[in-house]
Amino acid sequence: MPTDDQTLCVHFLAARSAAGDLRSWVVKHYFLQDSQLDINMTTTLRQLDHVMRSETFYGYDISQAPPALLTPIRHYIRLLWDGQRTLSGEHFPKKLFLKHKRISEITEATHIRHKGQNDA
Repeated sequence: MPTDDQTLCVHFLAARSAAGDLRSWVVKHYFLQDSQLDINMTTTLRQLDHVMRSETFYGYDISQAPPALLTPIRHYIRLLWDGQRTLSGEHFPKKLFLKHKRISEITEATHIRHKGQNDA
């Protein structure tokens, strides 16, 4: 049974928060400059999927990262894939990209709307 958008949005928010913290962990763990990891790439489908499939983030090994940073991302990706399979390990079905994009846009639009209400 497909996961509804509201549930995906909740899990995406948790994954987005964890991904930001995981990015900080990678920067500190590998002694990088903050500017070396593009912040705009943090919640791309490819980055999040790599956390689950290859235990990498921005190409860095994250097998030693705290589980609290990995679990929300893995859970969101599992729900997003929803049992779908890909013909090749390298390519995502277009439907999956579109679903992730929609969930990302919904959460961003909700955030902007609430921010505007709080500013008024």
